[in-house]
Amino acid sequence: MRSGARAPARHQTNTPVDRAYVKVRLEEAGRALLALPLPARSRPYGVHSAWPEMLTDAWSAYGWDKAAVRPAPPSKRAIDAMDEALAWLWAVQDKLARRILFARALIHPVRDRHLYSYTRLGNALGLSREAVRRRHQDGLDRIAQALNAGDAPDPALLLGGGRPEV
Repeated sequence: MRSGARAPARHQTNTPVDRAYVKVRLEEAGRALLALPLPARSRPYGVHSAWPEMLTDAWSAYGWDKAAVRPAPPSKRAIDAMDEALAWLWAVQDKLARRILFARALIHPVRDRHLYSYTRLGNALGLSREAVRRRHQDGLDRIAQALNAGDAPDPALLLGGGRPEV
C-alpha cells in the first residue's frame, strides 16, 4: 500500500459493489501481501562467512552502492482488509479464473506495477492475452455479484484452515 494511503474500510453489505471496487480492493490486498516481511526462517541461507565482505572498489567503501528499498510493513487494519479481500477469491468457481485474479492482484509495493501482465499470464497458461483479460473481468464481476448478494466467504473461516462452501 502506498505510504499515506489508508486501508479501505470493511465492505458494507448495504452498498452496491461494482467491478472497479473489487479490483481496487484486490490490488491493495496484493500490495499489502507483498509488503509483509518474510520470517527469518523462510529466507534462503546461501553461503556465509564470518569475515566481512571484501571491498573491491572505492565506491563500495564509502556507501555509494544502491540501497535496497523495502516497503513499510502494512498496518493491522490493512492486513485485515487483505484477508477479507483475498477470501473473496473463493466466490469464483473457476479455478483458472481464481489464479488469474490472484496473479493480477499482486502489485509491487515500491514500484507500484503489476508483477504479472496479461501477456505473461497468457503465455504461462496457454491462453491469449484477451482470454486472460476476459477471465479476469468475469471473475471480478462474479465477486461483485457475490458481494451484492451477501454470499461472500467469511475470512475467519479461511484463517481457521477450512474451505468455504462455494
